[in-house]
Amino acid sequence: MPSENKTPNLGLSQWQGNEYAKRQDFVEDNYKIDQGFENLKNKIGSLENLATEEKSDLVGAINEIENTVNSHLADYETHKADYEDLKGYIGYTENDIYGVEADFVNNKFTRLAGAVGKTPGADFDGINAFGGRKRCNLADNGTVNAYYGDAGYKEDGSNGQVMVEQPKFYYKVVPLQLEKIQDGKGYHMRKARYYISDTPKPGFKVHPAFVRNRKEVEKIYLSAYEGCIYDVSARTYLLNDKQVADFTSDKLSSIAYTKPASGLTQNLTRANARKLANNRGTRWQISDVLSAAVTQLLFIIEYASFNMQSNIGLGVVSKTDDGST
Repeated sequence: MPSENKTPNLGLSQWQGNEYAKRQDFVEDNYKIDQGFENLKNKIGSLENLATEEKSDLVGAINEIENTVNSHLADYETHKADYEDLKGYIGYTENDIYGVEADFVNNKFTRLAGAVGKTPGADFDGINAFGGRKRCNLADNGTVNAYYGDAGYKEDGSNGQVMVEQPKFYYKVVPLQLEKIQDGKGYHMRKARYYISDTPKPGFKVHPAFVRNRKEVEKIYLSAYEGCIYDVSARTYLLNDKQVADFTSDKLSSIAYTKPASGLTQNLTRANARKLANNRGTRWQISDVLSAAVTQLLFIIEYASFNMQSNIGLGVVSKTDDGST
């Protein structure tokens, strides 16, 4: 509803309580401000000709305009945020936002916004968050030596670690249905919408995987393979999970055609795995929940599903590992 209270000189809106601004209110106030300046200009002619009282009135009018403009801006920003939240619940329609609605109760997944009508694979290649993922050879100092398809690209570790370059993106999660946990704290999320965008959008945030040490980065590198160990003293990769890791110097590695490192008889704790990763360089670390969540979020939007095995493949689930194979 329109503002009933007005400023004393120009009659500008002063919203209170349950009064809400409309676009027409801003249009009318802008016109009043413009007319106010025009009248002042015609009346003043020159500041040197003004009496002290007139100068005081002029300063008061200018302050009134400034305060009202600031109030308008603050009100606009408040309602802008409300509008974006409302859009999240109603559903975004922009073509450069991609999302999925997950109804966990009914096991139903619905594509949203720019993802509508798309199928997994080539349809998502033009979206940087998806198609910008590139396998590469990464040197210990963080330099990309080669990308997949380049002449020098290798998967055996001879040209750097085999990693996946992941561009930064923005995300938003909109809970639609929550169920209170009866025997604990918090809620189960029974229905939600998940969105991502290559570019900043009101209400969206940079995915936390791209914020390290309070610094935003443009890309991160994910392991292409499960970790094996490089034996520094022997100058060779332990291809068959030989239990001889030296946690003070050996390096965690990501290369093809190896058996992942285990703690069958060696003390491969999480802390020691971190040491192996750090031994490769100051910016290397083991995969954490943030980096894992990047791939998970992109997967559920591209495939409109939470079931990776049914959409991509079972993975390594049927091999025998009895210590002799």
